[in-house]
Amino acid sequence: MKSIRTRNELTNEWKCSGVTEQKDFAVLTNIFTKAWNGMTTGQYKTYKGLTKESLRDNTTSLELALNTLAEAATTEISRHRNPKTMDENKQVAQSGGNAAKLARKDIERQIGHSIISPQKASDYLLVEDDGEVRGEVKIDMNLGTKNLDSWSVCTTFATSEECVLRFQSCCRCKRGLASETFD
Repeated sequence: MKSIRTRNELTNEWKCSGVTEQKDFAVLTNIFTKAWNGMTTGQYKTYKGLTKESLRDNTTSLELALNTLAEAATTEISRHRNPKTMDENKQVAQSGGNAAKLARKDIERQIGHSIISPQKASDYLLVEDDGEVRGEVKIDMNLGTKNLDSWSVCTTFATSEECVLRFQSCCRCKRGLASETFD
């Protein structure tokens, strides 16, 4: 929810800076997205195998956090610089994306691998015809130089949101405790 508010603050800031066309919003979004992750939003969706699904709903926690950082940084930089033209807004978007890129590179240096992931929400949850989430939550266990069995499975009968939240707080993949059952 907070990431959506951050996005809305950015689009409002762009409107105050004279950006009104949807295509211009898309251009500016592509600039900060490519600055922090190396791909435009279209390339990013293709990388994740998405067609009509929301990119925001199919990112990892770190990907979402970095995208939100890029949006928030772009908003604050825009407020400080007060751009008047599209070219000035492009420079601001690049600066905001670069701020998130610095954070990304620092995290990757510390964990030893890229945080940009092709994984998407459907890789984790099985949704039955009745809309209930049942079955498996899969984790790719290839963690840098470690390889702990190829896949591990968690089962749950929770809602998709609860499943993801409980899963992230319960599983300790790097410690080899990748499979847990939720009550």
